[in-house]
Order: sequence, then C-alpha cells, then structure tokens
Amino acid sequence: MEKSDKPTTWEQLEAEFIKRWPGPERAVKDSADYATELTSYRLSEENLLKKVEKGGVQMWSHVKAAKDLQMLAQKAGVYEGRLLIVDVRRNLAEVVRELIGTKYSKWEEFTRGREK
Repeated sequence: MEKSDKPTTWEQLEAEFIKRWPGPERAVKDSADYATELTSYRLSEENLLKKVEKGGVQMWSHVKAAKDLQMLAQKAGVYEGRLLIVDVRRNLAEVVRELIGTKYSKWEEFTRGREK
C-alpha cells in the first residue's frame, strides 16, 4: 500500500487488514462428521434426573439429549429412517433403554419417546 492509498474510513482499514491477514479457514462438518458425533453420544445414569441448560433454557438431561440427538440425526441425513438408532440406543443408560423399548421405524419416534 502506498502512502496515498492509506485507508480513510474504518471499513477501508478493516478491508485492508483482512486482505493482509486473513483469518483461519473454518472447518465445515459434513454428514459423516455428524453421524460420528451421533453414534458417540452418551447419556449415562449419573446424568439422568439432572437439570441442564440448552440455549439459555433449563430442562431435564434426557430432554436435552433427545433434542441433541434429533438435531444430529437431521444433520447426518438419517432422520427420516432408522439408520443408526440401534447404535445410539446402545449408548444410553440401561434404565432409559428399558423405558423406550426397541421398535422404532424413524428418528422422530425414537426422540419423541425420549422426551417423555
């Protein structure tokens, strides 16, 4: 930049700064990353019956887990079917597995069963 090209406004200064020192490139998750996160999700007995916070709202841990799993299944692209439900169910506390049963044809039914 020459002396006469000095920025005269904040916007110009910011643009020159970003041009000279660009920020780090963001990593973008794909459906495989979300599927891995989904199958790694755990809900242990120690975490049951606890109040937790999600988005500034207090809720029970099993309700938060259901909402988290629903979001992960949607982003993994498996929400409309039953793919990975068995794997996720295996990672839940035994008492939760007994309560929700085993017969689900899609994620909506599975996560709805967990919100009760």
